[in-house]
Amino acid sequence: MTTLPLNCNNCGAPLPVPESTRYLTCQFCHTQLEVVRDGNAAFTKVLDALQERTEQISADVRRLELKNELLTLEHNWDRESERLKLRNKHGGTYEPSAALAVFVIAVGIVMGVGMGTYFSPLFGFLALVVGVASGIHQLMAASAFDAASKRYQQRKQQLQREINELT
Repeated sequence: MTTLPLNCNNCGAPLPVPESTRYLTCQFCHTQLEVVRDGNAAFTKVLDALQERTEQISADVRRLELKNELLTLEHNWDRESERLKLRNKHGGTYEPSAALAVFVIAVGIVMGVGMGTYFSPLFGFLALVVGVASGIHQLMAASAFDAASKRYQQRKQQLQREINELT
């Protein structure tokens, strides 16, 4: 069996091709090629339609992967945000906020001073400690929630930007 010494029209790799072959795939770059014979000359030609369709399918697959990643990100954020939220005495959840933390600390200080003045200083000290500790806990929770929310928003924007670039 005789072969034609051809080169890939896409990457230039040498391709020994049997004379009867009309279509082939480059074993190096995986480009779909057509063997064109013109008189005494033979050469390869990239199958544009197939190449374009392959690129389109590849872009579609990438877009679907990104959309799936976006859905996964949103699902994970729903779970994480619920975990980071604080619970009230009735079991409901709320987003922690720094403003509420400052308010709780201020109320704890006022109650501590007030109770210490009108009641036993021990009660005042306990009210002060409980108020400040609750406020600090609220402040730390707000900080963790805000940081996680910022990471989520940045990743979501990045994924949406990548999806839009493929459209």
